[in-house]
Amino acid sequence: MPYLIVFGSLFGIAAAWFLSLYLDIRRRKDDRIQLRLLVGRSRLLQEEIDRRIEALALLDPKILATTRQQAQSALNELQILLVERQAHLQDREELGHLQHTKITLLENQVQSLAQGAVAGNSQDKEKTARLTAESTAPRNRNTIEGQLLNKIGIIQDKARKPPS
Repeated sequence: MPYLIVFGSLFGIAAAWFLSLYLDIRRRKDDRIQLRLLVGRSRLLQEEIDRRIEALALLDPKILATTRQQAQSALNELQILLVERQAHLQDREELGHLQHTKITLLENQVQSLAQGAVAGNSQDKEKTARLTAESTAPRNRNTIEGQLLNKIGIIQDKARKPPS
């Protein structure tokens, strides 16, 4: 029986040693394969780097300068277009705000004139009728310009007349 224990122990030790030897050989084999792959990748990368360096050496500095200048001018044009677009959008926004303000002022004037007409003031009735007629009558550019020129002429005539 003691022989069996000694023999079993030796067998177990030998099996563990063979297993560790097998695992070590397998690990070394895997390391060699990985090393070959890395060497191959390194060689391919070095070839690619060499090709790129040759391509850069073949580039003409004059062509690069003209291409850079074209890109710079295109960028400047895009920046100018962007600024113009922003200005256009801001103008539209201001125009909308002005139109809203004009509508509000006209509504307030119509309401105040309507209240004045209810009070029975004859001048207010005339003003209301005139403003209503002006606001409802279709106006084109020529009539507006004509009215404006008439007003300017009246103001200039008053300025030219010496006070007596």
